[in-house]
Amino acid sequence: MSKLSTVVSADVTALFFYDPFLKPTWNKPSEEDVMDAKVIYYYPSDMPVETKRSHAGLAEGLVAFARMFADAATDFVQTQKYSHSYIECEENLWIGIVLSHPRAVKIHKDGTKTEHIQQEAFDPQSAKAVLRHLYSMLKLHHGSCRSFIEQNGLEGFQAMLSDLVPAWVAALDCDYIGLFTDFDGFHFCPVDRATFLTVQYFTSVMESTVSELKSSVLLFNGHVVYSGVEQPDLRALHSYVLSTGKFGETSVMKLAKPPYARPPVPHENEVFGSDFGRCVPLSTAEGFLTGPVRADHSHSAIFVPTVFIGPDLQPFKLVIYVQNQVTLLLLVDATAELTLRWFVELRDSSLRHHLASISISIGEQFARIQSQEDPYRFIYFNHMNLAVKTSNRLKPYTLGPETIRTLNHIHAELANDTTHEAVVRTATEGWVVGRKSEDREFYVIFDNPNFTLLKVEEEVAKFVQSYFSNIFIE
Repeated sequence: MSKLSTVVSADVTALFFYDPFLKPTWNKPSEEDVMDAKVIYYYPSDMPVETKRSHAGLAEGLVAFARMFADAATDFVQTQKYSHSYIECEENLWIGIVLSHPRAVKIHKDGTKTEHIQQEAFDPQSAKAVLRHLYSMLKLHHGSCRSFIEQNGLEGFQAMLSDLVPAWVAALDCDYIGLFTDFDGFHFCPVDRATFLTVQYFTSVMESTVSELKSSVLLFNGHVVYSGVEQPDLRALHSYVLSTGKFGETSVMKLAKPPYARPPVPHENEVFGSDFGRCVPLSTAEGFLTGPVRADHSHSAIFVPTVFIGPDLQPFKLVIYVQNQVTLLLLVDATAELTLRWFVELRDSSLRHHLASISISIGEQFARIQSQEDPYRFIYFNHMNLAVKTSNRLKPYTLGPETIRTLNHIHAELANDTTHEAVVRTATEGWVVGRKSEDREFYVIFDNPNFTLLKVEEEVAKFVQSYFSNIFIE
């Protein structure tokens, strides 16, 4: 009989950047020196040097071996306790991660332990998506890695990663790594034509009257209402400012709460630090998350991070303003001198009054849509416009662990071009159906485990006819 039982969650065991072509700068280096030179950065830094070499060597060896036989590299390896994943984020610059699998540990009365490890905890798609997210945050805040290294040197790059990576790891909840990690999309807000045109007019007038303002994005409760940036940039901004990483959920005040809410640090005090996760202290959902540290103080410091947007990674200053459930992202000319007066005038003349009326209008429509009961529990994702749609009945806490694992496994199967549909009956939690058609995919969850396969197929046909009759062909 067990005396104590604990569950150890999955976590990041190691994360590293390496360049297989970096070499020591001195003569006659040892074999260990050659391997150490390739590792640009390793987290955690206090890991034994032998472990660092082992992880980096495994990554380089697997990639090099696979390339002997095919153009595509081996980028995912799973053992009993760990999942290893790698991506080449830029030419000859690799990121590797080692994720430990969750396990249940039982301590018996005689002091002995038994351990059950959840094998296949991560699928290749989701594990690579974690690294793509890290790179997207790195690129959003610092531009391309090679450009950063060229401007600041390898030591500057290492110093920046030493600030960004631990903050990023602290914010990563490994228990929620799955299909939503790979989607990394966003919900569009359901509004009528008149409301959308009102929002569009508001942003257009603001951009024409505020000369420093170049583009804007307006969201309600984390749902996109209007965007003046391209989809990949919207994905990065939404993921950073609003997405919690927990099954598609968002939070207007995400950056103001731990593990984010890092104190703003002036650039002159930390030349090679990172603005990732830093914001102005804000206790209520009204005010600037990036801007004056104290808007009511005449000598307030100003914290506005620089972000890199567009295919050419053009720098902009990112101003974030929240008001109740509205989030406004403003991309400002990187060369503009933003003073306290600029922020106060923007808030008082353009934001407070207009956003109050917009919030009421959108809120009424949003509440009406959300109150409607969906007959099915489903997830839908469009890879073209990155749109996510979930039924109102679908919440993370309503899904059992077996259903979530099944969803992730089906998603990994659908990522292969050879699989277009999968139907799985879980042991205790019902049925999960996944289907993919070109760049769109959906999942339907049936709670009744007593459904027959024929009944499931009938219900899926009804679902497709109701929601996607013009998209998914039988």
